[in-house]
Amino acid sequence: MKLVVALDLPTPESNMDLVRKLSSENNVFDVALKVGLNTFVAAGPSFIDDLKTTFSRYGGVVPEICLDLKIYDIPNTMASTAERIAELGVDLITIHASAGEQGMRAVVDVLKNIENSPKVLAVTVLTSFTHEHCLRVYKEGRTNTTQSLAAEAITAGVDGIVCSSNDLETIRDIQDSLKPRPSIIKFVPGIELQPRDDDQKRKGTLKDVIQGGADYIVVGRPIYKDENPCDVVSKILEKIKVMEESWETFNETANW
Repeated sequence: MKLVVALDLPTPESNMDLVRKLSSENNVFDVALKVGLNTFVAAGPSFIDDLKTTFSRYGGVVPEICLDLKIYDIPNTMASTAERIAELGVDLITIHASAGEQGMRAVVDVLKNIENSPKVLAVTVLTSFTHEHCLRVYKEGRTNTTQSLAAEAITAGVDGIVCSSNDLETIRDIQDSLKPRPSIIKFVPGIELQPRDDDQKRKGTLKDVIQGGADYIVVGRPIYKDENPCDVVSKILEKIKVMEESWETFNETANW
């Protein structure tokens, strides 16, 4: 499971300062980076190259970068936008599953013809949405909404799903129901290291996401709001390592 650090600080300068700390001479962490809409609009496309240069200056591995713009428009616009994004050399991009199979497939199809194109992650239900929000917006409850959006995204051929930790079992059930079983990246925001009250209503712990089979977990505020973000990242990485080893041992022991 890969830790993704969300660069969601107010300014490009503050985000780059965080990146410098994570890639200093004494601390080069093996993490991915997520650039959201606010940061990308403020910093511009050149910010992506700056991230790669800064992170690799001390011999660190250039991190995977997820450009999290949650593209949602008519199919032609989604496809042409994805082409432009592919030029930036990012590794992962997000689109909205709410755009429907036609829009998602347009993105998947256009990127097939581009060498080293980014993987496509479809956002199902935002972690800020409660069951009641889903009923009002989608006319279905949270679980049913996630099921329908994820199933349509997988049918469209996306590489992965963005969902809350609560929905990992739902995604796994969809995979198990299909022949052949598709390989789907599970990209999970809303990770809670300690209890907190904010706009993310459906959060999960490290234990939840490891047991649920997440491939990427996104952590933002618990890292960049701490006085020592490097200490938090180091602790998260160590906990992931220990918990994954323990979970693997448990599964092996549970089998006869």
